[in-house]
Amino acid sequence: MTTSQTPMTRICSLDLPLVAQRGLEEPEKRSILRTANGFGRRIALVWSFILGTPLLLFLVGRVTPPGNALFDAVATIIICLLMLAGLPAALMISRDCLRIRRRLLDDLRMDQICEFRGRWTSQSPSDPAYFKIEKNRALQGNDTDEVAVNVLPVSGRVVTIDGNEVTRWIEVQLIEIAPPASAAPPAGVTFKLEESENGFSVYTSQRDLSEAERLELKRHAYDSWRKPLPYTIGFAIWFSMPIAVIILNGRLATTVDELHAISLAIVTLGAVWNQITGTIRSRKLGADLAAGQLLIVKRVDDITPENGEEPIEIIDEWAELLTCSGLTWTENGVPADWRKVPAFRRN
Repeated sequence: MTTSQTPMTRICSLDLPLVAQRGLEEPEKRSILRTANGFGRRIALVWSFILGTPLLLFLVGRVTPPGNALFDAVATIIICLLMLAGLPAALMISRDCLRIRRRLLDDLRMDQICEFRGRWTSQSPSDPAYFKIEKNRALQGNDTDEVAVNVLPVSGRVVTIDGNEVTRWIEVQLIEIAPPASAAPPAGVTFKLEESENGFSVYTSQRDLSEAERLELKRHAYDSWRKPLPYTIGFAIWFSMPIAVIILNGRLATTVDELHAISLAIVTLGAVWNQITGTIRSRKLGADLAAGQLLIVKRVDDITPENGEEPIEIIDEWAELLTCSGLTWTENGVPADWRKVPAFRRN
């Protein structure tokens, strides 16, 4: 079979399909601008605290009598806490706020809103926003399976749920996936019997990846190692600072510095391990892309009529698997859950 030019399907990480798009209304534009400015003020507030606290301690120290042991101890503890927790937290908060503010402004320029509508599946979506949306719907007294959310395409902010405006921040991911080739095992391929016992038979076959599936698989392979890379580099550079002190001085100056170095080493090892697993996953997905085929597995119930006629085969379940990594690509014609989750959350 040859690959086909198949368009990508846009869904959100709640596993809801895109049904409509429209332009932003003026009240929505004003609300987005207020929200973006609010994130800008939050960045200023965080850095005012981080930079202002040492300045305040310096000013208090100037008016405190020299040799005040209590003040020296309190000031040392506060500075250590700022370095151990305050500065990393400020960097993370600033990065997130800058990212969100930039994307909200991009939403304003794009002037578009996306509506996703569908029914919740029997299993809860893996996106954490699912629980926030369900809580919001419960407060509104809506307990139906049908749900509709309006989402800003760049920032992923949920604007309305079932037509009701959302005041708190709820964010979902917008993802493009290749649509399933068919809702049933393809009829144009030959299946090979692998196993048959107790009224069940297992058949296997293969098919080529479509062009859209190749594009999606290439993106997954790239994201698996690229998304966690900035975190790995950042923590490694940060951890190199106490290592440099040890190399130059033979040891760290205080016990607090040693605890800082140990905690930083644990976090850095976690980031490095996450990078390693992501890179291994990326290589396996790259091998799947090079192979260019999916393994089709179907399980069939063999039903023998009482009147002695030929046995009837009913497909119980079927799946498509990537040949090298062994990951499930589709299950009963539905894209696997891992394809609907952002890369960094998977690793």
